[in-house]
Amino acid sequence: EGLNLDGTAALARATMIPVIASGGARTAADLDRAFATGATGALLAGALHDGRLTIQDLRRDLAGLGRELRPC
Repeated sequence: EGLNLDGTAALARATMIPVIASGGARTAADLDRAFATGATGALLAGALHDGRLTIQDLRRDLAGLGRELRPC
């Protein structure tokens, strides 16, 4: 079903604490949309565990979307 981006955005606006988007992200684009709502982090365990995505894929794709990444 994907991330609840409306809920994530509402929570990020309502609080000063970091918000972590969780539940249903499958791609770097999903994470990009979560970060655009104000989330400071996001979980992607399902896609990593089932092998659909690797950390290298994710880093490459997020960089391609213009997201600044911390060094590994």
